[in-house]
Order: sequence, then structure tokens, then C-alpha cells
Amino acid sequence: MKKICIILIAIILLTMLTACGGSTSTTQNPAIDRLEDLAQQHAGSPIRGSWDGNVFTSEHLGLRFVKPDGWMALTDVQIAEMTGRGIEQSLDSTDLDELMELLGVTIFTDMGAVGTYTLGHVQIVYERLPNQFEFSAPQLVESMAELYAQNGFEANLDFSGTTRIGAYNWYVGGATITDSSGVQYFIRYFVTIRNEFGVAITIGYDAESETLEEILAMFSPL
Repeated sequence: MKKICIILIAIILLTMLTACGGSTSTTQNPAIDRLEDLAQQHAGSPIRGSWDGNVFTSEHLGLRFVKPDGWMALTDVQIAEMTGRGIEQSLDSTDLDELMELLGVTIFTDMGAVGTYTLGHVQIVYERLPNQFEFSAPQLVESMAELYAQNGFEANLDFSGTTRIGAYNWYVGGATITDSSGVQYFIRYFVTIRNEFGVAITIGYDAESETLEEILAMFSPL
């Protein structure tokens, strides 16, 4: 229950993307390589990734995530429940723009995976951004940090450069949640903007779970 609550907190905090609004493309690596070409095949509208056993693949983001033994993937029923929609809603569409329109939401969790015995977790969330504003990925990272701070969490923006995950470079932010007993839970979020969508990969971990580096190593390019 505690693990699911933490995931829900991360999803709720991502609603700030709507308030901040806007979309601009982030600066990509000048070398247009095979991964970027693959991702651009779906540049017009994001396409849902899919699970095959323990492997989640997103061609839209040019990445693969291998879920280790002892982790569970969120089901479509759980994802539908977290959108606030009933489980009777179909999540069969692979077009995220079409799916969010059907569900009447602007935020959608493409995938989530949680450690069964640890507090490690990963999720990929898409946000349809209002097109009347211009907003960069670094500004979104800063705004997310502000929102974490407003909710009583310790925000951290002392990360240099970007992190390459899959086909893109992602801007990085982080936050620390400390419970009443002093136990800390860490969140690291990686943000990019793809056309009219903000995308965030959120990684959560604590002192007893897999480390950030171990969780990042679960990702690989296609």
C-alpha cells in the first residue's frame, strides 16, 4: 500500500505540467542516429509502449526497460484506476493522444513497475501540454521542483547536464520525501518535451532498495 501511495504522489505532482503549460522541443544530440530516426517515426503523436514478459519497449522513446525478478508491472486496470476512470474503460488503443481523448485526461501513465520487496519504482508519464505557451524542459524541471517544495518535500536541482535514456537526452530534477520517523525516500525525475507532450521518467528508491544507478541500468536503447 505504501508503495502504491508513493507512486500516486508522483503522478499527482506531475499535474503541474498543465499549470505551467507550453511546449518547445529540447535540444537533441546533433548526431541524428538510428534511435532518433526510430523515435521520429511516431513524432506526430506518442505511441504506447508494451510489455513482453519482463521487457517493456517504447519505440516512441527509443528505449527498453527490463523488469528484474521481484518487481511487478502495473496492469492496465491499475493504470485506468489511477487516471480516475473506471476499469471498464478500454486501454486497447496504442495512440496516446487518442487514448487520452477517450479517457478525458491530459496525463497518462504509459508504464509503471514496482519492487515487490523494496520501494524501488519506475514510471513513464505523458502530459499533453497547452499550446498557447512556450515552455522548455529545464523550466518544467524547475517548476516540478517548486511543486515538490510546496508540498513539503526537499527539492534538488543540483544535477549537471542531461542524462541519455533511449533516443533522447533528459533534463534531471529530484526530491526527497522524509516520513514522520525520519526515513527518506528519494525521487529522481527525467523530463523531455516531444512536440505537444511533456514526458517524465520518474525513478523512486530508498536506502534499502535498488540504487538509482542500478535502476537506470535497467534501461537500454533499442
